Amino acid sequence: MLPDAREDAHKVAHRSQPPADAAAIGRMRMRLLMKLKETLGALSPNCREAVRLQSEQMDHPLGWWQRLGLKVHLMLCTWCRRYGRQLRFLRSASQNQPEEPPAGVAQGMPPAVRERLAERLRNAGK
Repeated sequence: MLPDAREDAHKVAHRSQPPADAAAIGRMRMRLLMKLKETLGALSPNCREAVRLQSEQMDHPLGWWQRLGLKVHLMLCTWCRRYGRQLRFLRSASQNQPEEPPAGVAQGMPPAVRERLAERLRNAGK
């Protein structure tokens, strides 16, 4: 077939199809996105499990399937992404604190209270 004949055949084939309107394309796109979200959602944990996994991930590495599920969930869930950012912030803020409280703060507490507080803080990290 000659190049011009191919072009003509292509034009005829596309002319015979009705023009797609923007609303129909939008609906089709939305259905496809919802189906994709549904499929990905089947792989991901629920929010309660995602929160647990984010906390657990700070202490030790997760398995590859758990990591994959958590990543999928975080792609879909704004609230759990926000929770993860807050959790990371709190962890970094607590790690940047000195071991002993500043002198002005510790002076107002009785020694027994200071000791109980220090003991609880030491045990909390275990």
